[in-house]
Amino acid sequence: KQVAAGAAVLLTIGALIFALPASRRYLLGPAVEPATASVDVPQKHLGVMPLRVLGDQAVLGPIAAGIENALSTKLFQLRAVTVAPTAAVERAAKKETLADRARELGANLIVTGTVQGAGDSLRITMALDDATSGQRLWAQEFSGLPADILTLEDRIYGRLVSALGVTQTAEEMARGFAHPTENVEAYQLYLRGRNTMRSQQDLKNVETALGVYEQAL
Repeated sequence: KQVAAGAAVLLTIGALIFALPASRRYLLGPAVEPATASVDVPQKHLGVMPLRVLGDQAVLGPIAAGIENALSTKLFQLRAVTVAPTAAVERAAKKETLADRARELGANLIVTGTVQGAGDSLRITMALDDATSGQRLWAQEFSGLPADILTLEDRIYGRLVSALGVTQTAEEMARGFAHPTENVEAYQLYLRGRNTMRSQQDLKNVETALGVYEQAL
């Protein structure tokens, strides 16, 4: 019970690290107020699946989880997009087919991807599929360095929004390309802590995540 309670606290801490107002922490950039939602905007129902890691899980796992989380968070802020929640995505990821995943999520559009690396280089492949028609709407490869993670997330998000055919407001564009921090080292530490808490939540992992979150702060 103590481990479970500690894990819950750490998950909250991890979420807050990059969610507190900019005036309270040096890590954040300028805050942007959300735009007023419109009931007339047609909705695209989307699921962002966990990215597959091809290579060293310890090195690439946090990067893959970070890209997935960044895309879900950015897309969630768009009025025209409904994003499936994390718990539903984790259940859907166990399904074999694209259609089964879509049914589990109540979504018609599915985002998938892979992350692989060799040395200091990264290669990320992303795709968008229409589960209703079975048609691949978009696929693209992105290359860079681990230190480019924030820029890579921006590039992937921008291309994905274009593939979705979503028209953004000025406020949505500003939020979509705002970074939780410009300190890449702090962001990478946060991703390591977050990824640790996605695995088995035993005492060792809780202590490891706490140490990494403290370094990120």
